[in-house]
This record gives sequence, structure tokens and C-alpha cells, in this order.
Amino acid sequence: MRLENDDIRKIVNGDEFAFNRFMEHYSSRLYHYVYALIGQKEPSEEVVSDVFFEVWKNRRTLAGIENMNAWIQTITYRKALSYLSKEKGKPDL
Repeated sequence: MRLENDDIRKIVNGDEFAFNRFMEHYSSRLYHYVYALIGQKEPSEEVVSDVFFEVWKNRRTLAGIENMNAWIQTITYRKALSYLSKEKGKPDL
């Protein structure tokens, strides 16, 4: 599946169908990336979900992003690190 510039314009304007295509385009790759960092299925899914929530919240800025792959990878990396940092601070049960 290829993500088109028209899809980005539609997402900026709040088109949820275009956003679903965006998520389909990136979700598997991001999940595998996060899983490699975290090593757990459910937390990896949560991190990816958080990434897409962040993208949706900031959708109005998408048109100005030159390298979407690098941008979303950076968000994903930061969310995964944030998760790991929070987990490190929790006491073992």
C-alpha cells in the first residue's frame, strides 16, 4: 500500500478514512520496531496506539513534514523510551 500526498491533505482536514489508510500503512512496521525495543506484545500495541493518537492530535502539521517516515519513527522511538522509563520506575511486584 502506498500513502499518497492527497491522503495527507485529507488527514489534515480531518478525514478519518484517510487516517485509517495512514495507520494501515505504518502500523505493522511501527509495531515491530516498538516490540524490538520493549519486547512485550501488549505494551508495544499501546505505544503504537499512542503514536497514532499523537499524529491525529497534530494532524494539522502533517502537510509541512518533509520526511514522514523519519517523523513518525522519531515519535515512536520517543513514546517507546517514555514507556520504558515509566516501567523502570515502577516497583517489582
